[in-house]
Amino acid sequence: MTYKELERLRRKLEAQRHQTHASNPFLIGYGRALFEKAKLEILIAAGNVVEGRTAKSQVAKWKKTKGRVEQSISRFSSMVGKERSGERPRETV
Repeated sequence: MTYKELERLRRKLEAQRHQTHASNPFLIGYGRALFEKAKLEILIAAGNVVEGRTAKSQVAKWKKTKGRVEQSISRFSSMVGKERSGERPRETV
């Protein structure tokens, strides 16, 4: 894969939008975070194949973003679990 093909893939993935039918804001956020994580995993896998410093720096950026998305997923999953058990979720700032 060339860098140009990686950029085409990135633009194609960025054009995709998360579709949801949930009315619960926690479930919407959780689903969106899972969607973003899947997109980042595809980009990271494709970027690891490409040679060059620019591609490697983008992969590092995507890995950092994936870490933040994984933190969001864990927060959302704990909020959804608390909401289902009837306990009010704690506000996070």
